[in-house]
Amino acid sequence: MPQAGYLTSVGALKFVVDMCRKWGIQVLTFFAFSSDNWLRPKVEVDFLMRLLENTLKDEVASMSRDEIQVSIIGDVSKIPQSLRDFITHCENPILVTYKS
Repeated sequence: MPQAGYLTSVGALKFVVDMCRKWGIQVLTFFAFSSDNWLRPKVEVDFLMRLLENTLKDEVASMSRDEIQVSIIGDVSKIPQSLRDFITHCENPILVTYKS
């Protein structure tokens, strides 16, 4: 499984978020999971879902402090409920902290 590549992508995303902070960019949209990715083996899809959720949890509080808006686009109906709940939380700019 290409986990190392996925982890590298997380590092790149964190770099872009840091640059948004420095440059005063307040809205960041990124492409995280295509419909073709659902065709991957279940273990790989599960890993990607956990990685996405953990990355959001790591970044959301600092993004909120820096007034960087989180907006998720696309069909979220297939992703795990815990991730959908967290996405709803992330998109609400009033909520700054999250308890899992």
